[in-house]
Amino acid sequence: MIGEAYPPVKPVMLGGVSTLDTGSRPAHRNAEKLAFATLCQDALTIFVAHPLQLLVPGFLCLAGAAVLSNLLYAGLILDVYSRLNSYFAASTSVFYIQLQVQAVLGFFLIALGRGAVSWVALHAGERDKDGHSLVTLRRAMSAAVRNWPALLLSSFVYGLLMSVTVAGLIYVLREMRLDQSNYRWLRPESSAISAAMIVRSINLLVPDPGSPFSELYSYLRTSLSRSTTSVYFGSMSYPQTLGKFTLPLGIMGAASLMGIFLIETMLCFRHAEIMRQHKANAWSWLGRCVSLARRHFWQVASLRLLLRVIVFVLGVFCLTLPITLHQSLVVPVIVSQVQNYLPYAMSSAASNIGGALIGAVFIMFSLVFDARLNLALRGEELDEAVFVPATATEPTAG
Repeated sequence: MIGEAYPPVKPVMLGGVSTLDTGSRPAHRNAEKLAFATLCQDALTIFVAHPLQLLVPGFLCLAGAAVLSNLLYAGLILDVYSRLNSYFAASTSVFYIQLQVQAVLGFFLIALGRGAVSWVALHAGERDKDGHSLVTLRRAMSAAVRNWPALLLSSFVYGLLMSVTVAGLIYVLREMRLDQSNYRWLRPESSAISAAMIVRSINLLVPDPGSPFSELYSYLRTSLSRSTTSVYFGSMSYPQTLGKFTLPLGIMGAASLMGIFLIETMLCFRHAEIMRQHKANAWSWLGRCVSLARRHFWQVASLRLLLRVIVFVLGVFCLTLPITLHQSLVVPVIVSQVQNYLPYAMSSAASNIGGALIGAVFIMFSLVFDARLNLALRGEELDEAVFVPATATEPTAG
């Protein structure tokens, strides 16, 4: 029973407004608190009220593995270049070392960061018995460490399920010559830049299953891009043509998209359900997460789909566009000036680091959004906990 799993919520004062309402509630308030604009405003307000508690675990844990592994990659490349005056012979092995380090660190750190960010979102605005904000960096990290085993298991389950469905979608994109593994280099010409923008934007829609599954796909894509079937972006020497669309490819693509849609909707509350508990059981989160999403399936699916569209558009303008323009227009000029190809490797590492930091912000916002949606739905079902937007919270120090 829901009431047994979640005891009555204690009254918490948010700017003078109690989160416990014993009287009647207007029907329109339920719809208002679950509106997309209200949830986004609430998430943004939490970022303003608790920047330290969100950004520290966000950047250190969500982006830390990618930042450290790419710094390692750049350092090893520079070391090889300083000794051999070339890095091509060692570039592949160094890249694989970087993937292994990122996979191991990412599996442990990303789960920890997701838990800490979700805890902050769940407890934003709450105060302890002395009237101080309940949200501190120490409490957030302690709660995440306490629930680390459950967070790791949830990440593995989600990653395993998502990687199976994503594999089918990547196969379809590759057959259609719309996957990044179809192309190896980017030529500094308009046709190549536009083609790279389109392909990279399409691949931005493919969900990230998380470490270590993401690194496995990176390894496979890199290996495929080195095959003879991969060509250059652009039309100077290799005309770019789409692959032939067939009915089996269409069925596989549709099935993969349906699987992605179901998995993302049914498991979107996994972090919130874990961090709602003081110390979650290894599997206790799964039934609650799936049950809540199933009862509000279309409402949850529509809200998260709209959020994904907005994140995709921001990703294209903040990641795909600047990185593609930099690699196609700026880096070739630097290479021609220094008369060696080292800037390509350094540019790749720098782009990955920048992408990881920006991507961490998107992940943090999505986690806060999901946690506040979880609170709104739980409060509505219990019919005793009134969801108060975080606009009533006050900024607090870490």
